Amino acid sequence: MDKKSDRMSKETELKIIARLQTLAKKLGKTPTRREYITEYGNPEFKNYGGYNAMVIKSGLIVNHHVMLTDEEIKNRYIEYIKLHGVPKSNEIPKSLPSYDMICTRFGTYKAFLKSIGYDSYRKEYTKEELIKFLQDGIDNGTIKSMFDLNNPAYPTHSCFYESFGVRTWKEVLSIAGRKLESTFVPHENYSFTQEELKEKYIELSEKLGKVKTGASNNDVRKHLGFTESVFFIAFKKRLTELRREWGYTPRDAKKVYTEEMILNILKSKIKEYGRELTLREIASCKELPALVTIYRIFKTTSMKDVYKKIK
Repeated sequence: MDKKSDRMSKETELKIIARLQTLAKKLGKTPTRREYITEYGNPEFKNYGGYNAMVIKSGLIVNHHVMLTDEEIKNRYIEYIKLHGVPKSNEIPKSLPSYDMICTRFGTYKAFLKSIGYDSYRKEYTKEELIKFLQDGIDNGTIKSMFDLNNPAYPTHSCFYESFGVRTWKEVLSIAGRKLESTFVPHENYSFTQEELKEKYIELSEKLGKVKTGASNNDVRKHLGFTESVFFIAFKKRLTELRREWGYTPRDAKKVYTEEMILNILKSKIKEYGRELTLREIASCKELPALVTIYRIFKTTSMKDVYKKIK
């Protein structure tokens, strides 16, 4: 290497170090390789000893998860999920390998979840596993009603319905060969007027900070002490329908995105940030759909292809 090339290489190395330090301050942590490339492009780290070597030269701490094998990463997630349920892609705790690392190693977060036995955010159970799970839970007292399945680490109600091919909780129990006494206790005062019920619901939604989606059925049971059937008795309508009438947008109302909608949101964010968004920023942006949805809509596996469409 001649002196000129050597000087240019040194200048590039110093630029990488400065950029790593700047990005680390912005993110509040050591940037991943993907975060750096998304922000500044790929300077071919192999020419400078590798990405981790540059992280060390920048005075930053190397992500200790980098040294884990694929099998060790899977085991860490499995142990976490058993206790806390499957984390969303933008809510992965720092104790676990990052979303970017998962995508680098396994392609997509969804593909990774499937590799450890989960379909999206729900574990794939066989019918026999579900029956045993229900029998054991009822026998040891951890499952006293269908509402106990709201635990994020448990199979959902729909998981049982789909696997068993039934529509009611009573049919699920029949297949499992178990019975449960109803734990429903009527509220001491059913004489709420419609206006009183609506006011109670609005107050609860504001108290929980759910001014857009409205309190969920589970919130009503937990904080008001009665089930959503009280609303049905008073209004002859399901609570989900009432939420919409009262100006809320329930979380189960799926929003349909188009290429044009996503591009407009990205344009707005680029103008706001003064640059293209990192993958982490896209994943945490509530206005945008999940990354996998963006990739599916644009029929690509890279945000670079999406950004090319922004003129």
